[in-house]
Amino acid sequence: MQTFAHMCPSGEPWLPRNDCSPSTKSFSFQNDKIWPFPIMHSVAIHVAAEVRRHVAWSRKDVWIACALACFSVLYLWPFRAAFTNPNPDEGIVLQGAVRVLQGQVPYRDFFSFYAPGSFYWNALLMKLFGDTALVPRTALLGYGALFSLLTFVLARRLASRRGAVLVTLLLLACGLPVAFIVIHNWDSTVAALIALYCVVLLLERPRSWLAAVAGLSVGIAILFNQARGAGLLFGLVLGLLILRTLLARKDLEAKYFAWLVGGALAPLVITAVLFAGAGAWNQMVACLMWPFRHYSAVNHLPYGFVTMPIDDWVHLLASPVPQRTIYFMVLSLIWLICALPIFVVLVAGANLFQLRRDLAPEHIGIVVLCGAVTLGSVLSVQATRPDFYHITFISPLYFFLLPWIFTEWIRPFSSLRKIGPLAMVYLLVTAAAYGMTLFWLARNSAYRQQTRRGEIRILQPNQTIPFIEANFPAGSALLIHPYLPLYSFLTRTITPLPYDFFQPGMHSRQQFQEGADRLAELKPPAVLFQPDFTLVIPSAWPRTPPAALNDPIADYIVRNYKVCKRLDSATPTSFLFMVRKDLRCGSYKLE
Repeated sequence: MQTFAHMCPSGEPWLPRNDCSPSTKSFSFQNDKIWPFPIMHSVAIHVAAEVRRHVAWSRKDVWIACALACFSVLYLWPFRAAFTNPNPDEGIVLQGAVRVLQGQVPYRDFFSFYAPGSFYWNALLMKLFGDTALVPRTALLGYGALFSLLTFVLARRLASRRGAVLVTLLLLACGLPVAFIVIHNWDSTVAALIALYCVVLLLERPRSWLAAVAGLSVGIAILFNQARGAGLLFGLVLGLLILRTLLARKDLEAKYFAWLVGGALAPLVITAVLFAGAGAWNQMVACLMWPFRHYSAVNHLPYGFVTMPIDDWVHLLASPVPQRTIYFMVLSLIWLICALPIFVVLVAGANLFQLRRDLAPEHIGIVVLCGAVTLGSVLSVQATRPDFYHITFISPLYFFLLPWIFTEWIRPFSSLRKIGPLAMVYLLVTAAAYGMTLFWLARNSAYRQQTRRGEIRILQPNQTIPFIEANFPAGSALLIHPYLPLYSFLTRTITPLPYDFFQPGMHSRQQFQEGADRLAELKPPAVLFQPDFTLVIPSAWPRTPPAALNDPIADYIVRNYKVCKRLDSATPTSFLFMVRKDLRCGSYKLE
């Protein structure tokens, strides 16, 4: 009896057959150490045969996987050009990539606490395909296709074809569209999912090259997001150790751990050497360690926190009953998505403490591995910013387990069997409502806004972007304070400071003062200032200490600049165009 990976069903010559012999080293159902009672051994073989009969791969599965990947691209296409609400974080990576294209070195020439991977990855994309806004957004379409492809492939290992398709569509509706922005979190999740898939293949057919590729993907994930990558490495190593020690996977030899860790270290060592050669080693270490002292203090939130202004909550509670019901259906899905990773970890733990003979050992191995990876990812999110968005970023790492949980794992629990189908239907209905809401917002972003980075679609006309482009040539130095580097990217301007944005409470008092001193030295003729930014802080960063709201840069601007025009006054991102008090407003196009 062979493991799932080594099945060689008749009539499917495209499947690998070179290891289809009873001598394979893979985890087998005929391991008498696992099945001490003959009757249990026979039952296990029967159950395994039934499971394999339902999940055996065919050419049809290959076509379905490809079709899902293509459908994902089509579904996500309207999100590609839709900048529904300008997201401050999206500009961080994009402006960093622009600086890299200009020859600047992160940490040495400009400050960032992001790992360098996303800067160079997006710089490479823009170098090869053009430095427009849609080039990095198009890469997100590829991410969506890859998420769907690997989710179906992994789910199909554990469940029926129908279940694999449904969970793939569920992830498509509740994953990328929630935050369809260019951000390092998605880059890291792509690398993490590839690493997880390689280790699943390693469980089925141990090979050194699989461990090395998995390790390389882990190293790349760390270079995209240091916290998320470290959580991934912890989860993979923990999962493999549990499988080897507690589940008697003796075929997981020490060399595979060495290849995994060595593969992870390789890109990190290469990066360290390159930055040391550029004279940025000390600055890189200081900047990458900076979040441990500053980021979590102001960004840490209750687990599953939904970032929404108080006014929106009041409007929601005061809305008519039918509308309020729909709102709470969507919110219930958000809370459910936040609970899912914890549930996955608990299910994986339950399979360790109560080994069930009715479950295929290959399936238990995948579940335990996924549970360990999910645990590491949740811990990394909890240590940084555990809001709903950051939990969504790691959802591709565990969604594929849902069909198996709802069909196989709940089988002995009569109460769960009764509510399981209802829960799945509720999940699908609310996911459809949530997905339609997000899709409608993307499709409804019908206003076409021309920018120097190409055409984008927004919900309503924007005054700030055309005003900047009318008054500041491409490449101009323009301070947009405090926190919207996306406008700098879209207008091809750049801040005169080594900081692309400032966040009260996260950036230190010393950094704010350094920015104010630099501004006083440069004396730029004009700035864009968002005076209402402090109104966003209670909903987005509620742990910001009141003392941190004292902004030396804002104080300098108010003392030395005068207001010439207010832009986008009816939106949350309203800016004041201000010039130095010794200059005239009339020298700019204010109409």
